Amino acid sequence: MQLSAHFSLDEMLVTSKTSFAQAQKAYSERPEIRQALISLCETVLEPVRAHVGRAIRVNSGLRCPELNAATAGASATSQHTLGQAADICVPGWTDAQLRELWKWIGWQSGLPFGQAISEDKRPDQEGGAWVHISLGTPWREAKRCGQRLTWDPTNKYRTWSQPP
Repeated sequence: MQLSAHFSLDEMLVTSKTSFAQAQKAYSERPEIRQALISLCETVLEPVRAHVGRAIRVNSGLRCPELNAATAGASATSQHTLGQAADICVPGWTDAQLRELWKWIGWQSGLPFGQAISEDKRPDQEGGAWVHISLGTPWREAKRCGQRLTWDPTNKYRTWSQPP
């Protein structure tokens, strides 16, 4: 099932933990989850893809509660569990290019995002970076929207008011 012009339900359900595949599929059939996924794809991911000018890969989209609990480092209040967030990368791009994409999302795009996080669990190796992006209002409380963060290997978040 297509959620938008370039994003399918299947790619929003991708997980390396195959034992959760059935739970993911069943959870995605909830109307509020499906609507959030459609909004995420249309409102945020499609404009990012248009800016990049090529396909982007969703590393993690929807996470059913069981999968989220089994995902190391996942927040219990993650918007992933509501179909409102995706971790993305661009095949062939360097970590530095992904950080520039994060800056574009956070300061230039005008996208109505909740959080834009530049994440890199392996700063000493190329290929570890991705960008987390989530829906803003009405999906997330307005005062918690437009958050621009980086995540460092000590598992700490840093908030940015202007580009680094």
